[in-house]
Amino acid sequence: MDIESAIRQYLNLKNRLIPSTETEIYTLKRGIPKKVKSLKKIKNASTNIEDFEWAIRTRGFTIFNLFSLTSYIVFFIFSIILTIVLFVSAFVILIVEALLDRQNFEFEHSMIYKPIEFLDSIIADPSQLLIPIPIWSIPIILILIVLWIVYSFAQVKRNRKYYEDVVIPQNMFDNAQKPAERQKVQEELNQVNLKLQNAEDRLKRYKSQLHSLRNSINIPDRYFQDDAFLRFILQKFEYGQARTLGEALNLLEREEQTIRIEIAQRKAAEETRRASERRERQHAETMKEMEKNTEELRKQNERAERWERHFW
Repeated sequence: MDIESAIRQYLNLKNRLIPSTETEIYTLKRGIPKKVKSLKKIKNASTNIEDFEWAIRTRGFTIFNLFSLTSYIVFFIFSIILTIVLFVSAFVILIVEALLDRQNFEFEHSMIYKPIEFLDSIIADPSQLLIPIPIWSIPIILILIVLWIVYSFAQVKRNRKYYEDVVIPQNMFDNAQKPAERQKVQEELNQVNLKLQNAEDRLKRYKSQLHSLRNSINIPDRYFQDDAFLRFILQKFEYGQARTLGEALNLLEREEQTIRIEIAQRKAAEETRRASERRERQHAETMKEMEKNTEELRKQNERAERWERHFW
C-alpha cells in the first residue's frame, strides 16, 4: 500500500469508522437492559382458583372488605382528607368573620351564617356528630347487618363462578399467547447481542488496522498527534508537490519553520508593543511625578515669600 492510501485510510479509520462504531456499541448497550426488562415482564397469569380467594371474597361491597388492608388504607386517606378540609374550613371561617367584623356587616342575618355556625360548632365540639341511636332502630340495624352477611356470601358464590368461568379461562388464553411473545422478545434480545458482538469485533479489527497503519507510515510520532500534519502531507501528494514521503516531510518541516518564524515575529511585535506601552506609561507617570514635585516646590516658594514679607 502506498503512503497516500495508508494516510487516507488511517484518517478514515480514526475520524469516521472507529467513532461511529463506538457510538453504535454505546447505543446497543443502552438498549439491552430495556429488552431484558421487557422479557422479565412477560409472566404467566395465575390459573389456580386458590390464588384468587381473597379477591373472590372482597369483590363487591361484601362484609369481608372490613378486614381488607385496602379498605383500611382508603379509610385512612379519607380521614386525612376530611381533617384537612375541616382545618381549611376553620381557617376560612376565621378570615370571613374578621373581614365581616371590619365592615360592620350584620353577619347573623346573612344566608351563609347558619351553615358556617353549624360547621364552627362541629369544629369546636366534634361530639355533636355522635347522634344518639334510638332503641327501636337497633333491630333494623341488626336486620341490615344480617342482610349484608347474606348478600356477602351470595356475592362470594357469584364471584367464584365469575373467576372460574371468565377470569381463569382468559388467563389461560393469555398464557397460551405468552410463549410466542416471549420468543419474539428473546429473538430481539439475541439479535441485539449479536449486533453488539459484531460491533465489538469490528471495533477491535479497526483498532488493529489503525495500529498497523501507524507502524507502516514512517513518520515521527509527533505528527500523529494532530491530523493537520497528516492532511498537509496528503495534500502535497494530491497536488503533486511531493512524490515521496521524504519530500513531503521536508515541505512539512519548512512549513513548520515558517509558522514558527511567523509566531516568533508576532510574539516579538507583541513584546515590542507591550514594551512601548510600558515606556509610555512610565514616561507619563514620570511626567506626572515631576509636575507634582514642581507644584509642591512652587507652593513651598510661595510660603517662603509670604514668611519673608511678614517678618520684613
